[in-house]
Amino acid sequence: MQKMKLKLVCFDLDGVLADACELHKQSLNEALEQSGYSKISDFDHVKTYNGLPTLSKLSKLGIPSNEANQINKLKQEITVKRISDHIKFDLTKVELCVAIKNSGVKLSCVSNCSKQTGELMLKNIGILDYFDICVWNDGCRPKPCSEGYIISMVELRSKPSETIIVEDSPHGIQSARNTGALVFEVANPSQVNFNLFKDYL
Repeated sequence: MQKMKLKLVCFDLDGVLADACELHKQSLNEALEQSGYSKISDFDHVKTYNGLPTLSKLSKLGIPSNEANQINKLKQEITVKRISDHIKFDLTKVELCVAIKNSGVKLSCVSNCSKQTGELMLKNIGILDYFDICVWNDGCRPKPCSEGYIISMVELRSKPSETIIVEDSPHGIQSARNTGALVFEVANPSQVNFNLFKDYL
């Protein structure tokens, strides 16, 4: 089998590069409770909400937009503190990014989180400067829409046949598959290391 001509690797962030899905869930539940609403159960989080941006989650919960904006702001503040406390330097992810870049392949991060929290996570892990482009929820329509991945491919001049996308959540996997790129589905960040790419670099 002929080896694909790889030009671009696109990573999701939460659950792929950073173990932050639980962090985001806890931050939102804390913001909901402080605002007088019930928490999202673990079952509902996995089945319905995981991978969606916060405002989409709040809309699905039926919370009016003016209140949702306030809860979103509070959740953001809680999340920033949690990231600073829990997301740390990850040598495995640094070594992976170095190997990809040394192979002449471009790097993209496409996430439904905000630019503020996304860049803080990448910086804490130690990999922010390796990315050629990052697309956050304020720069495109959120997943399961594929727009963020399409933007990455267009900006970095890579065809779907030359692109690998790494995703974990159902909404993210759907958005990735719809591009026609090769999709690596992972269960958690521990699976995202050089061995995942050794046959392609």
